Amino acid sequence: MTITRKPVYAPEDLRKFTLNFDLNKNILKNHGYQNIPLSFEDAYKLGLYTLFPFREELNDLFSDQPGNLEERKTAAAKRSLAALCVLHNKKTYSHPKAAEQIAGICSAVFDYDIGISRNGFVNPNVPYAIDNCGMGGDIKATPNVSTAALLIAAASGIPVCKHGSPSNADEGHHGSSDFIALVFGKNSFVELIGISKEKVEESIEKFNFGFIEACDVAYKVIHTQTHNYADLSHMNDIIGPITTPLNPCLGIKKIIGINQLIEPRVVAEAYKIMNKKKVTNLEDGIFVRGYIFPEKVRPENDGIDELSTMAGGTKIVRLKKGKITEEEVMPREFGLEPGHYRSINPKLYNRGGKGKFTMGILEGKVKGSAKEMILANAALIENLARGTSLFHAYKKMEYTLESGAVIDLMSKLRGFFK
Repeated sequence: MTITRKPVYAPEDLRKFTLNFDLNKNILKNHGYQNIPLSFEDAYKLGLYTLFPFREELNDLFSDQPGNLEERKTAAAKRSLAALCVLHNKKTYSHPKAAEQIAGICSAVFDYDIGISRNGFVNPNVPYAIDNCGMGGDIKATPNVSTAALLIAAASGIPVCKHGSPSNADEGHHGSSDFIALVFGKNSFVELIGISKEKVEESIEKFNFGFIEACDVAYKVIHTQTHNYADLSHMNDIIGPITTPLNPCLGIKKIIGINQLIEPRVVAEAYKIMNKKKVTNLEDGIFVRGYIFPEKVRPENDGIDELSTMAGGTKIVRLKKGKITEEEVMPREFGLEPGHYRSINPKLYNRGGKGKFTMGILEGKVKGSAKEMILANAALIENLARGTSLFHAYKKMEYTLESGAVIDLMSKLRGFFK
């Protein structure tokens, strides 16, 4: 196999490393069924086992499992799905060692999915490229906030590389891929699959905006498990946002929205582990969970995977230069009054659903709380990229949107990807 990066575990060691892998006893009985997270090593093995059915390069692994190669792959697809579902729960993620589980499985994806893929890592000629990606799977429907915020940031001159997928188990029923297909003038996200790596790199260099379709197996196959095989919410909700196929040397700044299952600090801790193992190179990462109401006694019914401009505010965890800090950010820091969930819920917009609702915001047709929320999320990107205060960052993003720069950018992207 061709390796495009130095993996945590070398290719020549993998066969021995995966011998005696016992998913039923060690992964499920000793951990999953007891809500105990996996160690980094065991999670890495589970990552390899999950990839095994979909990557020919891994055919030599798990050779001591029952059956011929085809039978072993079929079993692995089913059994790994069970493990990914069982381990994806609030109790397991609340354990002090939960970060190891996330770091281990994501490292396997970086090493033996993206790292051996046909395209490998996107490598545009820019100093960095920011991704802003939510886990999805949260209970409350919102617009395509992270994608819209990145488009505004790109229009203001910040290089971004969005990595996303179509709707899977999200209440919004319109994932970032579905929305980008709308922006690019495509009939479906399927038309985003196969866009060349060079085209993505050129788009970032020319327009400050690139998009990598998560379901494009030229980059990684882990999403085959989620979207083609499982059609369920499981650990890939957090694996996906972390494993952007962008050169880790450029992925030094990132925002991830965390849903109601995981505390944002846990994901920051996972990045600390991956940074130490040189899997990632995150210098400044922001991990957010927004709230609708100020009473956070039941956040499982309240949390959203993006910055909130509603009364509940936002929990922000920041990993910067190896140190983790935590703060609460309220709408007033952007110069805003708290918004209302009814105004941002795309389900209540009866003229085309979530995608049209988000597009209406970018085109200036939808005002109020929904627009403010997207601008505040764009302001957070500006804060991350340039250190601008949230108040002044909001004003800058507001000017960018109202100047028509975002409409102009979308027009250029539509022509470029025609």
